[in-house]
Amino acid sequence: MTKTQTLELKLGEARRKLAEAIATADPDMEVVNVLTAEIRQTDDLLTAQRLLEPEPVTTTTVEGREVLELRQRSTLAGFVQGIHAGKVEGPEAEFRSAVLGDGFEQNHVPLEMLMPRGNPRLEERAVTPVAAAAQTEGNQQTIAARVFKRSIPALLGIPMPTVPAGNAGYPRLTGGTTFSMQAKSGEQLAVAGTFGGAELSPLRGTGSYEFRVEDIAELIGIEDALREDLRGGMEDLMSIQATNGNGTAPNVEGIRNAISATPTTNPTDADTFSEMVERFMGEVDGLYANGPGDMRLVMRNDIFQFMASTFATNDDSVSAYNYLQARVGGITVNNTIPAKTNNNDIGNVIVYKAGANTRAAIMPVWNAFSLVVDPYSLAQSGELRLTAAVLFNFKVLDSDAFAVKKVRTS
Repeated sequence: MTKTQTLELKLGEARRKLAEAIATADPDMEVVNVLTAEIRQTDDLLTAQRLLEPEPVTTTTVEGREVLELRQRSTLAGFVQGIHAGKVEGPEAEFRSAVLGDGFEQNHVPLEMLMPRGNPRLEERAVTPVAAAAQTEGNQQTIAARVFKRSIPALLGIPMPTVPAGNAGYPRLTGGTTFSMQAKSGEQLAVAGTFGGAELSPLRGTGSYEFRVEDIAELIGIEDALREDLRGGMEDLMSIQATNGNGTAPNVEGIRNAISATPTTNPTDADTFSEMVERFMGEVDGLYANGPGDMRLVMRNDIFQFMASTFATNDDSVSAYNYLQARVGGITVNNTIPAKTNNNDIGNVIVYKAGANTRAAIMPVWNAFSLVVDPYSLAQSGELRLTAAVLFNFKVLDSDAFAVKKVRTS
């Protein structure tokens, strides 16, 4: 049994125990709180484990072993130095040629260079140093890290495949033949299949860094710092786009703009316990969600706080959050969803119904990112500017697998 499967079983068992605990006439809140914390911790570990699982690398052939060896010998800092010098050479050039073939430019870097070569420190991606004095190995501490929000597509399990050059097409069979019982010699009429889907072109996300070229050779850990910060920053941008993109170029059409938000039960007062339970349990449609466990919810912290403090009765001890957490497939608090602008605003909660084996949404990432090294703009201060560009897109292909629910907190 894999570690992912073990965590999935542990999560399911904890949810079952929590559901049993809050179903009693007088729930033991100490048990409820312990189980809730265990569910949250296990859910976080499961998400991290899924992100850690690498795509299988074929090493049974000579070619596969050579590519793996070249990856181990290549560094992102080596690419930066090569681009700065005007020509990438050595293992970096060989690795790029093996992965991207001949269809690359000098500033193209394989996307695999952003992936960690060991165990990544999730949510601890380091900032690139700017003109800081390089320290010796004897006294330099680890590079201070900054934290990025977790990727909503990754949390929801939306596929993020790496695709080669060219537009990426994702066809869907949206209609087809009918099925019926026929008597002997009865004729079943043929019906043509109907296909839909989307053809996605690459859109560019960018970020810039400024530092001294000497730091690349002298600062301990800059390889990890560059790789982790590029990956973390781009994941953050992609997550914001997948959630909130308005569909107007150069933005993608994110979930909140592709799906119409459902009004609250009572549009004038704060939602009650029963209204919230009814609203989310109502998304169990028997098609995309065969039970509450097929649903994954993403909400802001203010909605979480409201749900955690809303009870069925004044003397009840189980909040709306406790109730939902024990039943749905996962609740994630993420401030990528915009905050309310005033007390009369209504917060949004994204619901993903993952019960159907369908490609409900897709986020392709093109297999090379670009590093543009500018040694001129900051030449007077002895620094250079590095601009990174990642090509990606996002599309909701099956809107019925998603819902955006409104919750009024005041």
